[in-house]
This record gives sequence, C-alpha cells and structure tokens, in this order.
Amino acid sequence: MPEEPLDPDVDLRDPVQQRELVRHHVSVLGVIALGGGLGALARYGLAQALPAATGGFPWGGGGGHIGPRVVLV
Repeated sequence: MPEEPLDPDVDLRDPVQQRELVRHHVSVLGVIALGGGLGALARYGLAQALPAATGGFPWGGGGGHIGPRVVLV
C-alpha cells in the first residue's frame, strides 16, 4: 500500500521543512514544561499556605481547584 502524507503541504524529505518542524515542536514543548513547573510551584505554595488538618481534605494541594476544573473539561 502506498504511503500517503498526513498533510500534502508538508514534505518532510525537504530539509528546510524538517528544521521548521523541529523548531516549532521544541518551542511548544518548552512552553508546556515551563507551565508545568510553574503550576507545580503554585500547588506547592498553596499546600504550604493552606495545610490540611490530619484526616482533612487538602484544599491547598490541588483538591480544591484542580478537581472542579477536571470535571468541567
């Protein structure tokens, strides 16, 4: 069976288009990694600012704001 391209406007055999694809993915992954790191720091800060009581719900650790957002998505 012949191999068909995903996008007829993209030719990955062309070195210029290969470099463009790599540059784009690297920048997007960098922004995703930065967002994940900042989110982790924010959750840690909230957990320190609003510590959970023994046996209590960890509102500051993500349970109070991440759970409802996941439900909405």
